Amino acid sequence: MSILNYTVDLETLGRGDNAPIIQLAIMKFDEDGDEIESLVRNVELSSLDNEGIELSTLHFWLSQKKKVIDSVFNSEQTYPITDCLLDLEGFILDTSTFDKDDIRIWQHSSFDAPKISYSFKKYLKRETYLKYYWFKDIRTLEVLANQGNRPKGNMAHNAFIDCFEQAQWISRCLNSVNGA
Repeated sequence: MSILNYTVDLETLGRGDNAPIIQLAIMKFDEDGDEIESLVRNVELSSLDNEGIELSTLHFWLSQKKKVIDSVFNSEQTYPITDCLLDLEGFILDTSTFDKDDIRIWQHSSFDAPKISYSFKKYLKRETYLKYYWFKDIRTLEVLANQGNRPKGNMAHNAFIDCFEQAQWISRCLNSVNGA
């Protein structure tokens, strides 16, 4: 059985399930945590509504380094939220050489998966075709691997960089659990 590992990361304007997604990234990675392919989308802010925006999260964003703020809010290329969600879903579903039960989408289950699900219902008026059992929790893996929490790099809160670092961390944890 061949496992396809992905990691997904979202940047948002709140913490609730209804928080607007402003940047998303997904990365397929190998057993060493190396990138196979990835997708990054900055969301066109005008395609969002104001529901779920939290003042504390806006303050958080204003306190970030300029480089981080620019990577999320000042991208030259942005996409409507509907296109971003479809691209995220299609990135996984378009893989034709696998058994769909062998997919693992690593993320923070209390954060990323609920926002993805909510956004599909809100903006696309349907459930995502991504199966709920594909989503795996990084925090649970950390506990099982007895690795502590993932160290944050100096570009945290950029979805692509977070995916890159998560892939390496997930690989390390999986190897620890599997005795490699």
